[in-house]
Amino acid sequence: MPRSPSSWASPAVKFAIAPLVVAYEAGAELEAGLPAYALVVGRELHWLDSDEHRADATRLLTGAYRAPGRDALAGIVEVHHAHRDLPSVDVLTRA
Repeated sequence: MPRSPSSWASPAVKFAIAPLVVAYEAGAELEAGLPAYALVVGRELHWLDSDEHRADATRLLTGAYRAPGRDALAGIVEVHHAHRDLPSVDVLTRA
């Protein structure tokens, strides 16, 4: 009995592909005017902190925040994305 090509993939490959599929689905819902799933998926990808998913996380989060007019939060996401690898942003330190 023939098996589909996806059944040949190792668990590691399936794990690597799953975030891409979920990000695509969340993006489709976002474009349809439903930002909630994009917000959840974007947050999870953000905390996954994988270089390969950073752009998707930023795109989903900014879109999800802008949909209801929360542009300030979208701006924070963009700044955080741009400076994600800094050891500290010194927000709570005294001058």
